[in-house]
Amino acid sequence: MILSQPMQPWPRLLMQAFAALILGFWALPASAEDGGLLRDTIIQWGDYDQFKTGGPNGARACAETCASDPRCKAWTFVRPVSQCRLKHDAGPAVANTCCVSGFKAAGVAQDAGGKGAFCADYARNAVASANQNLSQGCDLTGTRWGADFQAHYAWCMRVPRDNSSAETEARSLDLGRCTSSANNDADPKCDHYARVSVVQVETARKAHCAVSANDGRWANDINQHKQACLRAPNRVFPAEITNREAVLSACLANAGQADQTCANYADKALQQVRDATSNTCNFAGRTWSSSRALHLQWCNGASPAARKAEIDSRTEQLGVCAQQAVKHKTCDQYAQNAVQQSLRNENEGCGFSGPNWSPYQDDHVSFCLQADGARLRSEAATRDASLQQCNAKKHVNAECDEYAKRAVRLSQINDQRDCGNDGELWSADYATHYQACAQSNPQERRDQMSERRQALFECSNDHGFTLELGF
Repeated sequence: MILSQPMQPWPRLLMQAFAALILGFWALPASAEDGGLLRDTIIQWGDYDQFKTGGPNGARACAETCASDPRCKAWTFVRPVSQCRLKHDAGPAVANTCCVSGFKAAGVAQDAGGKGAFCADYARNAVASANQNLSQGCDLTGTRWGADFQAHYAWCMRVPRDNSSAETEARSLDLGRCTSSANNDADPKCDHYARVSVVQVETARKAHCAVSANDGRWANDINQHKQACLRAPNRVFPAEITNREAVLSACLANAGQADQTCANYADKALQQVRDATSNTCNFAGRTWSSSRALHLQWCNGASPAARKAEIDSRTEQLGVCAQQAVKHKTCDQYAQNAVQQSLRNENEGCGFSGPNWSPYQDDHVSFCLQADGARLRSEAATRDASLQQCNAKKHVNAECDEYAKRAVRLSQINDQRDCGNDGELWSADYATHYQACAQSNPQERRDQMSERRQALFECSNDHGFTLELGF
């Protein structure tokens, strides 16, 4: 039973298709609340961003954020953790009391024809191609074949459209070559794989091994195993056969029952895996598998010290992930504020430029992840002060500005020549004169300016200097 290629984890598209089939029997049409919110509903898959937004209006804030982002097609607000999930593609809407969800209204502006909409389409195409690469077993690698929507979107926004179009075309050509070169004898190989798989599943059933029929790898359906193999024409699954054999060996060695120690270990391991999933830690590898059978298999062959070390290692990684989650939350909030300041800069025509005025949230998140709290507060305060200064300049009254400047100049001459005039009329403070101007009429201002000039002419006669004014 030697087959040609090792099996990879189930492709995401296969899992989605399988889940969609199951969900079709129990997904309920959610009733709409005011404004198109779907109560007690979760929209599955397609997440490209998430953030916390608390308070009674969390769902509304989530909907408004989606409406303003051209990438967003749908959203889900997870009430127990006050988390908004934005989706570049909408999966099934499923009844669940955890959540409130919504689809972007058809009438919402989507940056039609703009680069944001173009790059959102580009990124969706790139993710779909990446999933096709996995499902067909093409083994194409490199950043071009990543499945991260946000990474593709950010790259597209930074390069000319021609570069993005060329990248899409290159992916299409690579996938075309892969499909055309699919092995013609895939069907016989997959027949063999399916027969072996069903024999292993039946052995596990008779031995009462700790495997689940809900796990497609242990389904007692020869056609299901064959179809799974045929969906990857360049790859059949000897690794899956080997993995099942290892699980069976461990099970049979223990007379079909894992001892209590390993049962407890597997329960603990799965709880840690669930914690990692809920914190979006994105851990991978055997130690973070969601298969209880694999954890039991490993435990049966491991020493007590190795089991403890494995649990401790996962605990340590979860702690680091939790710290990073806090940092990412802080940086998401910092970046959202920075983007709002950047929009004010653009909308108010202030003309500030440079990396700290970038309109892209990803740029500010990247900066934040490398900076300490003091640096972040300083950057935000500097932008705010610059915007306030810009706003103040836009509202200056030209007549009062000139009046205040002349009043200050006369005050300086009064002090330099020891003329001895004092009082508010002779203040050296620009703001004082500006405010006085704003609160008086033109005739009053002319009288005040004449009074100052006359006093200085008298002083010049008494002190023997020539008063020269340019106004």
